[in-house]
Amino acid sequence: NIFTVQQVYGGETLSFYSLYFDQEFAEGKVSLKSARFAVGDEFATSSIYGLYMNYGIDSNPQSLTMIPGFSSSPEAVWGARIRFDPAPNWQVLAGAFQSTTLDLYSDHGFDWAINSTDGILLIGQVGWSPEFGKTSSGGGLPGNYWFGGFAATPQTGVDAEPAAHGFYW
Repeated sequence: NIFTVQQVYGGETLSFYSLYFDQEFAEGKVSLKSARFAVGDEFATSSIYGLYMNYGIDSNPQSLTMIPGFSSSPEAVWGARIRFDPAPNWQVLAGAFQSTTLDLYSDHGFDWAINSTDGILLIGQVGWSPEFGKTSSGGGLPGNYWFGGFAATPQTGVDAEPAAHGFYW
């Protein structure tokens, strides 16, 4: 089993996690975020995931972090994403991110290099976040549904990752 049953682990190296610029346009319906953050901060994530104790679904579905270039906390990379909210409870996201081999523990947590051996991850997602059974007095059962696709160019060098592509639901 590649999924840890339960885990709380922070590592032994101080690292600078993320630094980014996020600008909204069109009365908040469009936003552009760029600089250094994790793919999993924006794609295939839900605030409810932080409540789970199983590492297979905590923060992001763990199978996605096995994809070359799909980074998640605490491993931020260079990238950009655009988000469009065409209607309430609907989101469309697209992004391009650095696909690199990160090792926060053997080097240091401040290596923000872009290497000639890095690849690129292109990712897109459509999301729907309804609230079922909501009444005028409140309540309701929130949900999150996504469909996404990705393509990663190969990395080169010693710890190279192959090209990858696929989708998630």
